[in-house]
Amino acid sequence: MIGLLATATAYLLGSIPFGYLIVRWQRGIDVRETGSRSIGATNVMRNLGISGFIATFVLDCGKGSAAVMLASRLTGNDPRWVAAAAVAAVAGHVFPIWLGFRGGKGVATGVGVFAILAPVPMALVLVFFCAACGDLALYLPGLDYRHGVVPGLGVPAEPSSHADCRWRCMRGGPDRRQPPRQHPPAAKRYGEEAGRKA
Repeated sequence: MIGLLATATAYLLGSIPFGYLIVRWQRGIDVRETGSRSIGATNVMRNLGISGFIATFVLDCGKGSAAVMLASRLTGNDPRWVAAAAVAAVAGHVFPIWLGFRGGKGVATGVGVFAILAPVPMALVLVFFCAACGDLALYLPGLDYRHGVVPGLGVPAEPSSHADCRWRCMRGGPDRRQPPRQHPPAAKRYGEEAGRKA
């Protein structure tokens, strides 16, 4: 009986739609009607920028961790019920009862779950992921979009429209950068210079 109670509680914790609530509070809109139509941190970032991503990711991780820790305490650390609570927490995020079972992908909640179940492997995965993202952030500005390939690798580069989308996501709004300066064709420039000299 206690195990079932712990599992049900884990589902209810996981079903708290933090991403939905944050965007509704900040912008008054339903985050499920924008972007990928998910309540996860990535879709929140499309509306609120990196601060919204961090807040949603941390809260979603926290509810996954809380569900597992609560189940462990209630059941005397019974591995079967702890595992059931872990699955229920992620299922609650993906299929929240409060939003008509339309939730997110469960990535951040899963990170919170595994941070308790397997903290060392999860920490290593996060360190590797952050290092890879840091390297990618340093490398992306050097991509040659004009030729459509990554220099030195020969693989397709990210189109400029995707780069603009990534910039807008990080800013949490429309891209306010100035468009690149358009240079006239060389023949036209040379003709204008010849005309001025004449």
